[in-house]
Amino acid sequence: MTDTPAEREAESTWTRLRRRKVVQWGLVYVAAAWGFLQGLEYVTESFQLPHQAQRPLWVGLDAGQAGPADRYSAGGAVRKGGGR
Repeated sequence: MTDTPAEREAESTWTRLRRRKVVQWGLVYVAAAWGFLQGLEYVTESFQLPHQAQRPLWVGLDAGQAGPADRYSAGGAVRKGGGR
């Protein structure tokens, strides 16, 4: 990247999120979670499992969605190689 720190500060939040591909990966995560939950619904109906078996997985997937976005909310860029 050839932009200076001053240029990065002038970027909007939306531009920074797009540059880091947060939106793309967020959509991929949502699509994968939706597919997984559709499969889970099919399996629980097929094997007549109680709906309480689904609740921990819903909570887990919801918590997983919040995790990646939190990495970018601090304002600093997450870089490969241990953050150097």
